[in-house]
Amino acid sequence: MAMRTEGAARLPRASMEPVDVRWMRQLVQRWPLPHGKGVLMRALSPLLRRRPFLFSVEPGVLIPGALDDYMVLWTFTNTYLDDGPVRLSRALLREGDRVLDIGAHIGLWVMGAARKVGQTGVVRAVEPSPDNYQRLVSNLRLNGLDRVVTTQAAMSDRAGTASLFQPTYNHSGHPSMARHEGLCDSVTVEATTLDEYCQRSGLDGLDFIKVDVEGAEMLVFRGGERLLSSDRAPAILFEVNEDTAASFGFKCSDGKGFLRDRGYSIFRYDGVELRAVEIERVEAPGDCFALKPHHIERLPAALRRVAAPRSTSHTGELAATPRAGNG
Repeated sequence: MAMRTEGAARLPRASMEPVDVRWMRQLVQRWPLPHGKGVLMRALSPLLRRRPFLFSVEPGVLIPGALDDYMVLWTFTNTYLDDGPVRLSRALLREGDRVLDIGAHIGLWVMGAARKVGQTGVVRAVEPSPDNYQRLVSNLRLNGLDRVVTTQAAMSDRAGTASLFQPTYNHSGHPSMARHEGLCDSVTVEATTLDEYCQRSGLDGLDFIKVDVEGAEMLVFRGGERLLSSDRAPAILFEVNEDTAASFGFKCSDGKGFLRDRGYSIFRYDGVELRAVEIERVEAPGDCFALKPHHIERLPAALRRVAAPRSTSHTGELAATPRAGNG
C-alpha cells in the first residue's frame, strides 16, 4: 500500500460566508451568559440547516457548515483564535517556515498556519482517516491553499500499515489506532514514521509540528528521534490526555520525558500564563508546547522574558502579560 500524497489544486471559492450565517455565528460566539448557548443554537438550527453554507473559522479560512459533526459545531460556536494554544502556535510561526501538521483532521489548524508562513513557507499535512482526508483536501481547495501537500497516512514508530478505528458517533476528531469505547469499525491505513516521512519528503528539518493523534503521541515522537534530537528540531504543539495515552499503554509523562531527554522544555499556555510543566505531573487534558532554546527566542517578548531564564527547568509557574492578537 503506497502512501497517498498530493498537492491541493487551486480552485476559486464558490462563495463567501452568507451575511445571515455570519450574524448567527457571531451571536452565538459572543453570547454573554454562562448558560444558554445550547438553547440558542437549537433555536437557530432550523435556519442554519435549510441550505448548505460556508462559515469563517478565522480570517481567510472557510469551511462548510456540517454542523452534525461535533468538531464543526464546536468551531461554529466558539472563536477559534480565542484558544490560547492556537494563538501561541501562530505567534511562533514566521514567514517561510517549514510546518507539518500530524493528525491534520479537516484542516482547521493547518489552513491558518499556511496563511501565516506565506507563499515561501513549506506546509505539509498528514491525516490517516479516509473521510477526514477527503474533507481536508476539499477544504484546502476551497481556500486556494495549493501549496499545502497532503498525505493520507498514520504517523507511528514503525512503517507499514495500521488499523484505524472509527467513532460510532458524530465526532470526526476521534479516529484512533487504539480501540476503545465508542470506536468500532476499523480500516487499514498506511503507516510511516516522522523520520522516514522527512527523508522521503526531502526535509532536512522543520520549524514547527502540531501533533494531535488521540493518545499516540509517544509513537510519533519515537518515530522521529533523529529529527527531534537534531539542531533542526521543530517546536511542537501536542495534546496530553491520560485516558487516550493509556489506550496505547503509555502515560503522558512518557512523551514529555522523551522530549525532555532530547533537549526540550515543556510548557502549557492558557492565553494568559505560560507554565513550565513537571514531567511526572498528571495534567488535565489539553495542549502542551515542547520548545528548545532557539524556539523560546521566538516567543512574544512578555513570555520570552519569563521562559528563557528557566528554559532548562521543568517545574514552577511562569506568569505573563496577556497579549492581543497573534503576537
